[in-house]
Amino acid sequence: MWLRAVGVLVAVLLTAGTGYVVSQAPTEVAQAPSAPPGSETETTTPTAPASSDPAPEPTATPAPEPSATTTQPSPVGRAEQRAATRLRRLVRRADVEGVVALSVLDVEGREVFAHHASRPVIPASTQKLAVAAAALVQLGPSHRYTTSVAATARPNARGVVNGDLVLVGGGDPTLAGPRFGRVEPERPRTPMEVLARRVRRAGVRRVTGGILADPTILAHEPVATGWRLRYFDSLDATRIVGLTVDAGRRVYRTSGGHLRSEAAGDPSRQAIVTLRRLLRARGVDVGRRLRVLSEPHPRAQELARIHSPPLETMLGYMVQRSDNHLADTIFRTVGAAAGSPTWVGSAGATANALAPLKLD
Repeated sequence: MWLRAVGVLVAVLLTAGTGYVVSQAPTEVAQAPSAPPGSETETTTPTAPASSDPAPEPTATPAPEPSATTTQPSPVGRAEQRAATRLRRLVRRADVEGVVALSVLDVEGREVFAHHASRPVIPASTQKLAVAAAALVQLGPSHRYTTSVAATARPNARGVVNGDLVLVGGGDPTLAGPRFGRVEPERPRTPMEVLARRVRRAGVRRVTGGILADPTILAHEPVATGWRLRYFDSLDATRIVGLTVDAGRRVYRTSGGHLRSEAAGDPSRQAIVTLRRLLRARGVDVGRRLRVLSEPHPRAQELARIHSPPLETMLGYMVQRSDNHLADTIFRTVGAAAGSPTWVGSAGATANALAPLKLD
């Protein structure tokens, strides 16, 4: 049903002026922007380009290597000629390691600029197009992720939970607190403060235990094979788990009062620390116990839930801003939806979702 979206996504990206470089770098630097400050509406969904779908994977048989010179195949008009000239200058000035391969197509699929376009190299953010296409096919553009809070015992007449709260992750890559909304104001955001408010509305006034994290929708593989520790230092990557807040980062205030962020060592724990802070700010007394579960709690009963912005909003932002955390998490949830919540399983699920598109 969503297969026709593929061409539209590519067209939208090209007309919006977004370029994708394929290079031998292990990943493309992508630091995300984020969503509006803590509004108390259910979701914050900034205007995003209409999303569509992906790009072909490299062919199994490498094509003959072209000459090293940059070419400008049949530009369509003056605008394309000017763009090709600018790209040619940028490629000449580029100070990058390895080989840069670049191909730019217009909305009709005609190539207007090429540089090593047929040379097989390791893909960078072009892979986000494949992720976007597979997500549209597997999940659908209107899909919303759900995050919920459950309790190991129902609150009594005085609002006391004699036990723990359980924050149950649904793989939402946009779950965030109000502080992160100021760090990344444009990024789609599922406002965690709304979830905290709903827990209080469910009658909770005191929790004798603490808060447990349930990230088990995804297999516990926070780091993909081949990732290097320096990716986390530069925020090219954050750890990918089934319960994440603030794009997998820890947001903190410097001595000068500025907000900064760094990759969280344990994103699920960071999520329950954030929920506890938000609950306490709303008058809910929560104990100090914090723990990350390795399997769902057998007795937890749901008290409140919140839904993310629609998938198409996330994908529009993901491909335009090259947001690695969105891409990595959505990729993993494509696998989870197909019953394979690992990195390897997600690769297989993505290939299966793309198969009906009959890409080369």
